[in-house]
Amino acid sequence: MNIFKDNANDIMDEIEAMSPEQCKGLLMGFFLGIEFTDRIEDVAGDLVRRTEKKRNYPNNEYCSIRRDPTRQDFRKIRLIFNDREDAVEVLDRLKEELEVSKDYSVSVRTLYRLADLPTNNVMLDWGWYDLEDCAITREADHYILKMPPAEYKRLKKDRASDIS
Repeated sequence: MNIFKDNANDIMDEIEAMSPEQCKGLLMGFFLGIEFTDRIEDVAGDLVRRTEKKRNYPNNEYCSIRRDPTRQDFRKIRLIFNDREDAVEVLDRLKEELEVSKDYSVSVRTLYRLADLPTNNVMLDWGWYDLEDCAITREADHYILKMPPAEYKRLKKDRASDIS
């Protein structure tokens, strides 16, 4: 059947000549086609919204999440940014988080969340009590936020409970 004919009467004649099974197949194909195109539009809209939200950071070997989260070491974190303003914004927001924290620390997870990078629960155990040694440097066409070595926060909590 040629559904692209200009004459609607010809299309109706072809539909009337179809068996009930052929009509059922035509209708199912029509509705599945509509559902499929609607779904594509929904997915495309979601994708556009997500990419508009995320920043365009290059891959970062120091920030990648390892397969075994128990073996992660956050003592050497270098975040790569395309713009200096983005690096400064993340560092400023991290310092604000440190100021309002109840335990006077900020976690690695908070840093990664602020930089729109993937996180996991192990990152909550690592963090900083002081952000004075942070530095933003320029390398080639990008900026690097160099963090001081993160401390294992549980160890510090255990020491505090031993003292009291």
